[in-house]
Amino acid sequence: MPDAITTIERSKYTDHQPGATLDEFAYGTPGVFFQNQYNFTQDLRIAIRGFGARSPFGVRGIQLRVDDIPQTLPDGQTQLDAIDPALIERMEILRGPSTSLYGNASGGMISITTRSPREKLEVAPRLVFGQFGYLKSELYAGGRMENFDYGLFGSYLQQNGWRNHSSMENLFSQVKLNFQSSPNSDWMVLMHEFYSPDSKDPGALTLAEVNANPKQAAANNQLFNASEAIRQEQFAVRYRKSPSTNQILTIVAHALHRDFQNLLPFNIGGQVEFDRWTGGLTAQFVSDHTLLKRANRLLVGVDYAIQNDDRRRFNNLFGVQGALNLDQIERVQNVGPFLRNEWSLTDKLELVAGGRWDWLQYRVKDAFLSDSNQSGNKTLSQVSSTAGLVYRPLETHQIYTHIASVFEAPTTTELINNPAGTGGFNNNLEAQTSLSKEIGLRGNPAGFAYEATFFHIHTRNEITPFELAESPSRAFFATRENHAD
Repeated sequence: MPDAITTIERSKYTDHQPGATLDEFAYGTPGVFFQNQYNFTQDLRIAIRGFGARSPFGVRGIQLRVDDIPQTLPDGQTQLDAIDPALIERMEILRGPSTSLYGNASGGMISITTRSPREKLEVAPRLVFGQFGYLKSELYAGGRMENFDYGLFGSYLQQNGWRNHSSMENLFSQVKLNFQSSPNSDWMVLMHEFYSPDSKDPGALTLAEVNANPKQAAANNQLFNASEAIRQEQFAVRYRKSPSTNQILTIVAHALHRDFQNLLPFNIGGQVEFDRWTGGLTAQFVSDHTLLKRANRLLVGVDYAIQNDDRRRFNNLFGVQGALNLDQIERVQNVGPFLRNEWSLTDKLELVAGGRWDWLQYRVKDAFLSDSNQSGNKTLSQVSSTAGLVYRPLETHQIYTHIASVFEAPTTTELINNPAGTGGFNNNLEAQTSLSKEIGLRGNPAGFAYEATFFHIHTRNEITPFELAESPSRAFFATRENHAD
């Protein structure tokens, strides 16, 4: 692949980590930045080559899949709270444009494979405890038979926190089943549940406040009891079949429910609730064959996903729910057919080309009509493409280059945070587009690995946050142009 890719395997070192956040597994990956590791209300934020840094919470601009199951919503948002790092067996981080394969992401792609049992019967309990009330308990149990394996996992995490008003707790459970239905086909069934009943947000401090007492919480965060509560369930099925030796068909169906409640440190609209249902279907076909007597790999597929948020906002009366001031249903649909071809021009040179067309439709149905009907819809469509070369002067060394166009659509959170102060959409936002050019070299001779990458990205209509004086700590969004090297 003509891309910068880092692969991280589980090791004994992983078992000595606290098991709290995803960055423990990928810390030190070049070009990847982690923020908010221990503010569980804001959630871990990830930036790859700068993309994702603007997000006030969660992850933007990066696609995420766990066991081939999309965790990124149709509108481009990703929450990492329902991924327990203790379950990760392998992680692949693609740094740079990935839109032509995965859609709606400027920064890259993270693919995670969770643990599967290695033995006939495996039971692995684990307990970690530390300062400031930190406690993480885990239990993994699994088994392997001739055509079937299973993995059961449960964990509990709590901490009082180093700062005031930063306590949290959550529970996570997962069931993963794999079975081979025939010599050339297999199934995976995965179910997980995540529950965080109360997670406090201490907020940001000024330099003067840090110098006076770095452990204190922001005054408004305590005054308005800034915090969140989450319950999430996901169910997914993956089916793989090899119609012939050099072909494989993969179909993934998934559904997710998320119940979310958030108290923000201000009065007007400071309590947010939404009930989210999302699901989708992905089909992908890969064929290894010859083209003009040279090895060739063709990959074709299509993604479909739908997201439905029943969102309400109330005034925050110092931690008590006040009057309703927003009530609307937000729906996003995304269809994305894609194509990629990898052709060996010579024994040492490969040509890679691909493209994808994404169609996104946003709809909002306003149920709070006292400030007029703010219902509306917005449709975005975008073509993304990539072309690259991989040259191998020696078996263990590669030089690669590529050029790619990418796009990143606004999320519902960015669209519905309307600076006009009403419901509906911020119609000034359009899709962010970028052109990326990259050249790199890498190798792993005699167990030593090296990599160097040079890239330039030109972005148009970059979606950036700003705040209004009357709504502190609430992000609104506008667009601007940007360059990155």
